[in-house]
Order: sequence, then structure tokens, then C-alpha cells
Amino acid sequence: MYRAVITIAAAASVSLASPVFAQTGSALILRLYGELEAKLRQEGTAFTRMRAVDGFLPNTGQNEVFVPIEAGGRYALIGLCDENCVDLDLTAINSSGVTVASDLGPDDEPVLDLGTDAPGVYRIQTKMADCSAARCAYSLRLYRWD
Repeated sequence: MYRAVITIAAAASVSLASPVFAQTGSALILRLYGELEAKLRQEGTAFTRMRAVDGFLPNTGQNEVFVPIEAGGRYALIGLCDENCVDLDLTAINSSGVTVASDLGPDDEPVLDLGTDAPGVYRIQTKMADCSAARCAYSLRLYRWD
């Protein structure tokens, strides 16, 4: 499942270059999530969107959000950013301070596999590692596979 989500997220981000759509910023990100969710439904994947976080970060800026994870669930946290974003990084840290997942690669569609048997509140560190504008829009979506 995790690999399928990465493939779908990457396919959604490819449409950034499509001249058919003139959307930018947050509108572009919402369209990409719409495409991702439509593709998951088309493939018969049952999921629930658990949480959404939207914001702006300057180049190399970072912030943290906290997300609750229930025991035994299979979760994915998917990040997307706007047309000026080159690299968005995510790290998930459990309540014991242990990094349980990270996507620090040079991409603008990070995906964290948060399948876990350890319930709790996870700290998600978001870093705008490379933005070609003064600030970039980004969005995180936490999904639970049903």
C-alpha cells in the first residue's frame, strides 16, 4: 500500500508542469489532493482523511504540528507544496522522542508511512528545504487506510 501511495502522490505532482491548469498556490495543492484521492478511490482503496494542515513557510523555514495516531491503524502522511516549492521534508517523532519516519529526499511530495501499533500523539516536523520564492504554500494530509 505504501508504495502505491508514493506512486500516486508522485503522479499527482507531475501534473504541476501541465499547462492545462493555470492554478497556483493553495488552489494547485487542493487540486493535486483531489487527484490523489480520486485515484485512490478508482483503485478501490478505502481511506479516511483524518487531518489537514495548510500553511506557508519561507525558504528553509520549519514548523511542527501534532497528530494523534490510534493503535493498530495504518496511516500515511502526505505533503504537497506549490509551484515554487522544490523540496519539502517531513519527520515524524513519537511521544518518546524517537524518529519513526522521515522523508528528507530532494522532492516536493514527501510521504511518511505511519503504520504503527504504538498509539499516541506524534510530532510532525515540516521543513521547506528549498523554495524559489519568498515563501511557499504547503499542505499535509493524514490518511488512515480502512
